[in-house]
Amino acid sequence: MNYHIFNSPSAYWSFKCYIRENKITDKHLYSDDYFTFWPLYNFLSDDGKMQRNNWRLKNIHDIYDVFYQPNPDFWVEEEDDYEFKNYKKFEENVKKIKNTDKIYIYIDNNANWYLFLGYFYNICENKNIFVFIKTWENTLWATYHEKYKDILYKWNILKEVRKNYFKNFFKNISQNEILHTWKDWELKTLPIDFFDKQIIQKYLSKKWEPLLKIMWDFLCNFKYRDLAFDSFIQNRLFELSKKWLIETKTEVLKIPKLWKDIPAREKKLFLFRKKTDYNDKNKMIFKNFSKDLEKAIKKIKHKK
Repeated sequence: MNYHIFNSPSAYWSFKCYIRENKITDKHLYSDDYFTFWPLYNFLSDDGKMQRNNWRLKNIHDIYDVFYQPNPDFWVEEEDDYEFKNYKKFEENVKKIKNTDKIYIYIDNNANWYLFLGYFYNICENKNIFVFIKTWENTLWATYHEKYKDILYKWNILKEVRKNYFKNFFKNISQNEILHTWKDWELKTLPIDFFDKQIIQKYLSKKWEPLLKIMWDFLCNFKYRDLAFDSFIQNRLFELSKKWLIETKTEVLKIPKLWKDIPAREKKLFLFRKKTDYNDKNKMIFKNFSKDLEKAIKKIKHKK
């Protein structure tokens, strides 16, 4: 039996469409996670998985709820250990793969996928693993399903030394290593605030700008593509706001009634700008806003 492994739900579903159309009976698995950001220390153990789950809950999901205030009529609240259960489910499915099966892994040339590769080598004992590294312009997750006819069963076999490099790198990630990138054909570890200065200088201006505009500019132009995702920029803007290194305010946005079952409601719109010369009165306003962010997080936790 052939297994095809992905670390992107978009790439996975595109591939799934292809094999359905062509009546291919191979099996397929995917793990939906970004390995470049968030703790990976001791991730091979259940304790490490739960620590990562809890860190994401506090630093990603709760911040998302504060920034977006999702409509409860559409939004289904996940359990607090939702991601931990996903990690366990993926590993259980990998353990079902027999030693005689062949495994094809499709990856992009960035830190996220190489870290996933190191993770997979640590949890899978199968020796028949073939790695296909993207060689076309579009990222793997943006590949139209018909493109897979050009890559199915094709691979670049990693040399044993590279396999061991990714495997050992993942296994030896320390407790304080949270941010990773891919540079000069090596995985690099960076301080979590490494890009804060660049975010302030390049993506913020002296004018008030909404979160979505800043985030869009970041996603389109940030040159470290393995870190160009929304949860990373949201986390850094939130942390910079708490430290008063940037200015933040909210405006009330009135959302009209959609249809008879969804009433009109108000929603906070978050705006950011570079730190300017401001007096003691304004300083107190931004200090209080930082406290309000913390209260909003606690309020979300209380509801859960």
